[in-house]
Amino acid sequence: LISHIGVTPEIQKVAQLQVQATIKSMKSNWKLSRLMDQLKEEGGFIAYHSLLLAYISCMIAARTPWAGEYTAYKLSFAAFMHDMALKNQELAKLDSLADLERRRKEFTDKDVQDFKLHPVRAAELCRQFKEVPFDVETIVMQHHERPDGAGFPRGLKAHKINPLSAVMIVGHELIYFMRNAGKSFRMEDFIACMQHYYTGDFQQIL
Repeated sequence: LISHIGVTPEIQKVAQLQVQATIKSMKSNWKLSRLMDQLKEEGGFIAYHSLLLAYISCMIAARTPWAGEYTAYKLSFAAFMHDMALKNQELAKLDSLADLERRRKEFTDKDVQDFKLHPVRAAELCRQFKEVPFDVETIVMQHHERPDGAGFPRGLKAHKINPLSAVMIVGHELIYFMRNAGKSFRMEDFIACMQHYYTGDFQQIL
């Protein structure tokens, strides 16, 4: 998937090193290490999705005004924490409340509540660790917000969304778009689909 988004091998290598450094840092805290091990044990998708989001967010950020090692560290950390509050792996495959509504019959009322609250619960989890870098809690809280205000949990519009949250939101939507497009995915199609939708800091990301 990563090879299809059009970034140079150099950027891919830097992202790989930065994500690995984040994993090593998280593993140094036994409670965070247990959470990460638990993530892998509960079915696989969330662990895979979180790792992919960390890589793609770092690569996107490398081409923005906010590029830097600490930015990549925060984005990687946020990617590993963002779905930590979900137990149902299928919920992590949803991109929006509209997506949830389309698949509503597949989920219990508790599942629906868990999905709607998981950004808040994951942010609360971040607050429990002094090792979590500044901004990560905000990125995690905002990863399902959308520039037009249609996201959740707070319905923020572009001008109220943290710039690094915007990077992760674009990464999240890119992964969703790629998964749905399959072998027919083209980066040009994603940009064409999103360029009129994204405003504010989001325009500096595409």
